Amino acid sequence: MDSISDYLRWYGEFSFDEKPLTEVDNFILCKLTYLILTDIKITSPRKFRDVVAEVKSKSGIQGTFYGKEFIVDLAAESKRFGDIYLSRHVDVLDEALSAQFAAMTFDLTDELRFISYRGTDDTMAGWKEDFMISFTETEAQKKALAYLKDAIDGNHKLIVAGHSKGANLALYAATHLEDELQDNVSFVYMNDGPGLCPEVCDKTCVSKIKDKALRFIPEYSIFGKLFEETEIPLKIVKSTEEGVMQHDLFTWGVDHGLPLLSDSNHPGSVFINQVLDQWIESCNDEKRINFVNNLFNSIDKAGIKTTTQVVQKGPFAVEKILIELLSLDKKTVRTFMKLPITAALDKAPDSEKATKIKKSIQAKEWLPYVGMLLTSILLFIIPEYILQAGISLALLAIIVFEVIVTVRHLIKAKWNLQEESARVYICLVMLGIYAMLLVKEDALFLIGSVVIGVSFLAWAYRNAITFRNLCNETDKKERRPEKVKLVFEIVFLIILAGFILIAPKDTLAWYMVFLGVVLLIDSIVNLGMIFHRCYTSKRTI
Repeated sequence: MDSISDYLRWYGEFSFDEKPLTEVDNFILCKLTYLILTDIKITSPRKFRDVVAEVKSKSGIQGTFYGKEFIVDLAAESKRFGDIYLSRHVDVLDEALSAQFAAMTFDLTDELRFISYRGTDDTMAGWKEDFMISFTETEAQKKALAYLKDAIDGNHKLIVAGHSKGANLALYAATHLEDELQDNVSFVYMNDGPGLCPEVCDKTCVSKIKDKALRFIPEYSIFGKLFEETEIPLKIVKSTEEGVMQHDLFTWGVDHGLPLLSDSNHPGSVFINQVLDQWIESCNDEKRINFVNNLFNSIDKAGIKTTTQVVQKGPFAVEKILIELLSLDKKTVRTFMKLPITAALDKAPDSEKATKIKKSIQAKEWLPYVGMLLTSILLFIIPEYILQAGISLALLAIIVFEVIVTVRHLIKAKWNLQEESARVYICLVMLGIYAMLLVKEDALFLIGSVVIGVSFLAWAYRNAITFRNLCNETDKKERRPEKVKLVFEIVFLIILAGFILIAPKDTLAWYMVFLGVVLLIDSIVNLGMIFHRCYTSKRTI
């Protein structure tokens, strides 16, 4: 597979007058837009070669190039890119408005001008704006349209392009340009970026440019499949990288001066996009707004301002974000938890049905705890062999469900096994685990110990977050019984989890007893608290 650097060595000696703009040139120009031009003044058009030379003398080549800064050097040293003129450089970051916008204009010839919008940098403000396109028109989109209008001079034909969020900006600007100005735009390139959200923008405007636009995505594409603009032709490009790192334009393959194309997307990205599409469709604008605001508030409270900090701090940064996220209001947590549920069920949960069921349960506050009490009694009296049979049947039902879902997707994909291989692999793994449970006597016991032990620890962790929030919201003496209950449960759950994980007994019945004890105590305490509140309120009346 040939690379972008190979292309620069082959085509670098030709100007754009000698060899017209190619699709690979589009990749390179969009990536060059990520170059950080700190303290570089561009009051009038300057040769790209001179700009890079000044950058190197002042700060060095910086930007999201992932160790491929040498390609910027190659481009600047070539006749093809070094001699083009760079102008109208804009780089705006406004954290208060969650706005990150950057763009460059490249004059390729006397008649052709390339407008390139930068994608997301490593600031959290930029990433938040990426999420915001799912529920509102962003500041960056408005700036992109104004920038495009300002580039129209009557002397140049315009190529409008961008990568990642920049692709969305290019699409927004080109489709929202007035009809009488459309002739100034000769072509639009979208490089692995999301389309327009149908709830926010009138997608009929895409028809204005569908015959003069082209989308490029790598085999493993996540961003380029969000709000996908199916009206615009698509080309899938091979990459030298794996997974999400294929998003980087400098990793895209070249074949004899053209993009190296593939027939289909990677199965893993297909699966992820199916889940994300269903999740987004299941969340209305209000839920999206609350989720995005609370998610990035959590990131801000964790003291994280850039994605670089997340990489540097590693698991500790993720842990801080999760702690803050889990301590948010329950609506946000439920929206977040829809993702794994959607992945498992192949369908987003019905929020309206869930709300109705919840309201009916809330009307009878005592009902869930009576259910817990009855469950604990059943766990004490049911024989071990019945428990084992019940667990085996439940696992079998899950596997049958997943097989049905996989077959349905295969039929939809016309039995394209490669496209749906992620789901097929999941089915095979589940079948293998189930076969092991049937053959190996200790397998069910081992899996049970891990599942129950980890569940107890997760329960304790969630209670600890609830306890901390309760202490912050109330005085010491307020809601004391609830605080005592939470502390008792935290300690008890940690001890039980440790015992189950470190020194497990040799029968499944022990685990059922432990679980029964926890449910029994929790139900009795909560029923007692409900009874106490009712009794107190009656005495007050």
